[in-house]
Amino acid sequence: MCAAASRLLSDTDKHDNDLHLAFGLNFSYKGSDALDRFLITSSIVAHGLLEAGGVCGYSDVIQKLLRGMALWFAEQVPRSEIAVGADQQVKRQCEVVCFSERNSAIVVNANVYFAAISKVLNAVGYQTHFTPEPVIEWVRCSHVPDYGWPYSNTSARFDLLHQCYIFNSLLYYGQSDLETESLCTLLKFITGENIQDGFDLVPLDAGLDSLGKAKKASGQIHDGKLTLYTNTPARTWSAGEALVLASHFVFHGRHVAVWRNLQIKFINHIQTACMEDCDKYLRHAMHIAHGLACFIASRKGVTPSETDRRP
Repeated sequence: MCAAASRLLSDTDKHDNDLHLAFGLNFSYKGSDALDRFLITSSIVAHGLLEAGGVCGYSDVIQKLLRGMALWFAEQVPRSEIAVGADQQVKRQCEVVCFSERNSAIVVNANVYFAAISKVLNAVGYQTHFTPEPVIEWVRCSHVPDYGWPYSNTSARFDLLHQCYIFNSLLYYGQSDLETESLCTLLKFITGENIQDGFDLVPLDAGLDSLGKAKKASGQIHDGKLTLYTNTPARTWSAGEALVLASHFVFHGRHVAVWRNLQIKFINHIQTACMEDCDKYLRHAMHIAHGLACFIASRKGVTPSETDRRP
C-alpha cells in the first residue's frame, strides 16, 4: 500500500502544482485531454487512501497525498449550483461539483461519491470547505422511484455501475434506509437471465420511435414512459460494484435470501459474459476483486468493520 501511495505521489509531478493533488484518466475522454483531473477519479483515490490509512497506518506519503487532495477539493475543483427540493417544496440552490476541471457537467454519481468522501475528510482534519448534506438531499430528491438516477442532470441514461456507485456512496455517508430502493433499482437491470448494462427512460412516443428503428433494442412501458434497453451485457466493473451492494444487504438487509440470489447472478455474469474484460483492464479486475471480497466476507458471516480513518 505504501508503494502504491508513493507511486501516486510521483505521478503528480506531471501536473503544474503538486500542492493541489488530483487525478485523471491519463487518456482523452469526453472532450477532456489526458491531463484533465476528474472529481470521481480523485474521490476514488481519496477513498482508497483513507481505507489504507485505517488498515495499515497513515504514513507520511499518505498524509501528504490527503493534504494535497483536500486542497484541490477546497480550492481548484470547479463548482456550480443546482436546485434542490422535493416537487412540493420551494426549490433552493445547492452547491455541487463539476465532473472535471474542463468538463462542467453535473454528474450524480461523482457528486454523491465526493460528498461521502468529503464528510470523512472533514471529520479527520482535511478540510474540503464543502458541505455535503445539501448534495445528499439533492441526490435523494432526484431519485426516480423504481429506476434510480440518470447519469447527469441532462441525461436520460441509467446505467448499472453508477446506480451502485450512488447507493454505495450513500451507505458510506451513513444513510441506512436504502434497501427497498436498491432492490427495485437493481431488478430493473435484470431481464430474464440477462443483466443489462443500462437503459434510457424516455417519453413514450419518442421511445417507440427509437424502438422501431433499433434492431436489438427492447422496452417496457410504464406510466407513460418507455424503458429502452439496448441489450448490452453489464460490464465487469458494473457487476463487481453490484456485488458489493448486494453483499452489504446480506449483512444489513431484511431480504437476505433475495440478496444472496443476486450475489450468485452477478458472479455467474462475471464468470461467463464479462470475464474477458478482466484481461484487458486492471480497473475492471479491481472492481471484481472488491465485489468478490465482500461476497466471501458475507458468506463467512464476517461483518466488515469500520476502520479508524483518523491519522
